[in-house]
Amino acid sequence: MQELLDTSHFKVQGSWNLIWKLKNPPEVKKIIMWRICRNCLPTRLRLKDKGVTCPMDCTLCTVGSEDTLHLFFQCQICLNVWSMLHFFSSISILLQQDMDRKNIIFKALQDLSKEDAALFCCVL
Repeated sequence: MQELLDTSHFKVQGSWNLIWKLKNPPEVKKIIMWRICRNCLPTRLRLKDKGVTCPMDCTLCTVGSEDTLHLFFQCQICLNVWSMLHFFSSISILLQQDMDRKNIIFKALQDLSKEDAALFCCVL
């Protein structure tokens, strides 16, 4: 069956074990982290891609277009939350690089301690 059905287009590359090994509630790992990395959250940009008529601006800051990258890592409201964490400097360095949301998450989980990685996921 695997030879007949090509499911390779469903696979998303990444260090998924970094997420699954976290000491977080399953809802955080499966519902939030997995959906952010797979770009499955119903942001305004994704809704528009699916044919839903809605404004594109971020509901929090009304400045940028609401996609996953903006919503969790570029929005000024979210940056204010990130700035309260003791590992914000590590996150800030990642945000200055030209990476997508999935790579930011995987790199943060790789670089942060287990405790900080778990907190990072919960803050997301």
